[in-house]
Amino acid sequence: MPGSKLATSHQIQAASTVGPAPTAAAAVGASVTNKSNQDLLQVASRKGGSILWRLDYQGNVFTAPAIGTPTQTALLGRYSGNSFSDAFPEIGGATVDFLQISNGSNVIFRIDSSGISHSNS
Repeated sequence: MPGSKLATSHQIQAASTVGPAPTAAAAVGASVTNKSNQDLLQVASRKGGSILWRLDYQGNVFTAPAIGTPTQTALLGRYSGNSFSDAFPEIGGATVDFLQISNGSNVIFRIDSSGISHSNS
């Protein structure tokens, strides 16, 4: 998959030891040091601050109502919006990835422009 201009600006490089097709948890774990197992990214409602979308430390994406409990903070950032697309208007319906994790030559985990995760596992 070719990288996109948007994804490149948000790209996290995975450690070379993750191999060509790890699980989402292995790809995220190898890319981000997160000993406290915080959510990595969150989108919080502008009204009330409830979490509407989140990427947890294992590479799982949850949308409200979600299984599990969001962490108090997000390691890479908490954004405000009434939806994933509202929180990231620069995507503007484009067919680009929001975030990519690669092993140096291949994208092995990604979040697409609609906030859905994809893994090559």
